[in-house]
Amino acid sequence: MKLVGAVIILGVLAGCAAIQNGTRALSNDRQRFNGQLYSAKVQADATRPELFVVGVGNLDRGLEGAVEAGRYEAYTYCLNQFGLTDIRWALGPDAPRQSLRITDGRLTLQGECVGWV
Repeated sequence: MKLVGAVIILGVLAGCAAIQNGTRALSNDRQRFNGQLYSAKVQADATRPELFVVGVGNLDRGLEGAVEAGRYEAYTYCLNQFGLTDIRWALGPDAPRQSLRITDGRLTLQGECVGWV
């Protein structure tokens, strides 16, 4: 009976490792938005990591896709850092398109991860 229990525990541990490896592999896949790839990067505030700015490039591939790529990066950041995707946007993806900050062909979104304190 002890052998059966040990085999079950080893099976569960192996399954957890496989899931973790699969999740890691998926997280390395680049997401497409409107069929396009965008370069997006989050920069967090050094003293208050809940505050962040997302920069998105490749706007020539389409503004709507760039906006969604920025939203995705922000959600991913908040989820990875704080376990939640709730964001209070200072300059967000749902703003009227004419209000978005675009400088030198780069879209900037700004927000705060909330609900984690």
